[in-house]
Amino acid sequence: MLKTFSYSRFANFYETDAAKIVHFSNYFKYVEEAELEFIASFSELDCSEEVWMRSDFSCEYSMPIRFDEEFRVELVVIAADPNSINYEFCIYTENSVAAKGSYNVKSLSFSDSTKRFQEQEINQQLLSAING
Repeated sequence: MLKTFSYSRFANFYETDAAKIVHFSNYFKYVEEAELEFIASFSELDCSEEVWMRSDFSCEYSMPIRFDEEFRVELVVIAADPNSINYEFCIYTENSVAAKGSYNVKSLSFSDSTKRFQEQEINQQLLSAING
């Protein structure tokens, strides 16, 4: 079952270069903002203590986003299991695709004994909400 989420906002001046074009690295931040808003949309969940590791991030850029331009991030959950959540995304300006890609998310916990982060199972309530 695919779960989709849409997140919109305007590009800020500080995210742009001298030509008022958004720097490509901000596209990753936009996708992360959308993901966090998606998780927050499940109001019954408290994921404030979760630590998320994102990996296998790929992005194909099609066109720039400019200062003060409204854009929309469409996030799609492709798969969700106790070990990871796989997303695909598409960033739109008006009706044009600015970028599209995919990435993977894992949950981490800090081990006091090893002083390192280690993978843990994803919050079961979140998985139930996504897969529900």
